[in-house]
Amino acid sequence: MGLNFDLTRIKNREQVCSITTEAGTRMNPVTEALIFATMFTGIGPVITAELAPEFYARIQIFELIKGAIVHNQDGPMPITLDDVTAHIGLKTNVFEVEDRAAWLERQFVNRHPAAGPWDPAKHHNTDYCTDEDCTICPEPIRTYGGEGW
Repeated sequence: MGLNFDLTRIKNREQVCSITTEAGTRMNPVTEALIFATMFTGIGPVITAELAPEFYARIQIFELIKGAIVHNQDGPMPITLDDVTAHIGLKTNVFEVEDRAAWLERQFVNRHPAAGPWDPAKHHNTDYCTDEDCTICPEPIRTYGGEGW
């Protein structure tokens, strides 16, 4: 089944959901990322004001582990709470809202067998690591937006 979405319920959708460049008008990369985020966050049908903080929190967990889901020519652009609240009304055909405990269990306990057991070293996000004594990162300190980006 394909991922379907509806932006018509988003307030100021023309300004929020599209960007204009020299090449023309296209979907805002943040909008596109949030559409796909409904799948991995387990928060589907409609992003409401009540669900926005939970949706944002799950995206933050994902980004801390895997890295930013949006990038531009300057590098990673982590999703902000303002990005999420600007997209209240986003509707997709993703399953009903998965409660937090079930979502956390799916992410960290009952992962797909092909993914193997949770290994912090394997899933360590060096983009956000600031631990000077980190034994996983190739560089002693890497901070968001710092040297090397």
